[in-house]
Amino acid sequence: MRVVHDTFDENKGFIEKNNRRYYFKLNGNDCIELVVEKIAKRLGICSAHYMVVKYDGKEFYLSESLNNDGVFLSADSLGIDGSNLYNIWFGIEKYYPGYVFELMQDIIKIYIMDILLMNYDRTDLNWGFYYKDGTIKIAIIDSEMAFTVGNTYISCVNEIGSRDFVSINDDQDEIINFLNISSQEYIDLFKEMFSFLTPQYVQSVFEEVEQEIGRDIRDKELYTRIYNNHYNKIKSLLDNNYNIGEGLGF
Repeated sequence: MRVVHDTFDENKGFIEKNNRRYYFKLNGNDCIELVVEKIAKRLGICSAHYMVVKYDGKEFYLSESLNNDGVFLSADSLGIDGSNLYNIWFGIEKYYPGYVFELMQDIIKIYIMDILLMNYDRTDLNWGFYYKDGTIKIAIIDSEMAFTVGNTYISCVNEIGSRDFVSINDDQDEIINFLNISSQEYIDLFKEMFSFLTPQYVQSVFEEVEQEIGRDIRDKELYTRIYNNHYNKIKSLLDNNYNIGEGLGF
């Protein structure tokens, strides 16, 4: 077994064993990766698989490399500018012209999920193209910044947004822009995902993860309270905006 630590952070790196690679990093935000993975997969989004392990008195995330059983190419490695949906669309047309519809469906799901779960760290390094068993999908990794503060996210407009605090203010503009320029198909998808990701459902996923790891998630009450507030503000936005609210049937 070979263990290689990151040059700048000894608490992350990778392990190689039996010709397979596993990534590790400190579980600093207490199991958010596990929560988002479960939600993503239930939404039909391909995600790396995460576990929580203890070593030398510390708790780490451990994930198996997507390259063990397939090929993963990050958007960054292909030079795709993932700051907004238009640039991603152009990148997919350039590299995968035969799969534009399917891959854009994946991207739109990720985009909506990140807005709803307050994941403001979807950089070009933590999403990409995953080939396995003759198929290609968009896959995500490193979603631990959900329910927290950050500043990098995929936007539907031609610029990178900046959020200094977990707030609905920037999301209001983003959501309205997206729904105003979207086809009915994507409006329906937003409605479907929003209706699915209720605070009650998200709470149940946290509890499911707690059962699996055999202990309480340290900041569960904070995360779920923030999410409940965020969700209700989005619902109010949809209810109060005539064009959007009526179109979504809220």
